[in-house]
Amino acid sequence: MDLVFGYLAGLLTLINPCVLPVLPIVLASALQAHRLGPVALALGMSASFVVLGLTVAALGAAIGLDADTLAQIGAMLMIGFGLVLLVPRLNAGFATVTAGFAARADAGVDQVDLPWRGSTRARHAPHATNAPMPIQNGAQPSEPTKTSSRTLNS
Repeated sequence: MDLVFGYLAGLLTLINPCVLPVLPIVLASALQAHRLGPVALALGMSASFVVLGLTVAALGAAIGLDADTLAQIGAMLMIGFGLVLLVPRLNAGFATVTAGFAARADAGVDQVDLPWRGSTRARHAPHATNAPMPIQNGAQPSEPTKTSSRTLNS
């Protein structure tokens, strides 16, 4: 029964107010990838929340931590991450420390991407492909592109 409640708790985190503003963008991207993309996204997110919650609860109980102590640790982590987001120096330090992990995760995602559909980066970021960049305002490929200040301000 704990697994059922854990799964339901993970499912409820999908309607968290912090998630709601980005949910349409994420769902549209998932739908663009495949017609069952939103279903896969919801199942993946809820399963990962359940696994993480059960793992933390089981490890906490195994080393003798009660629910109040785990809640205090979670609160301290939230405060710490909030400070990292608010203080530029902490933000830069955190980005430096986690850059290697982020690069490995990014490379792993690129390896998992569906080979027959092509990389999502290649579809959405022209600089990620070997295709030439589009020429703007009649500039030749050998000269820099010109941008009119009139177009930037209007």
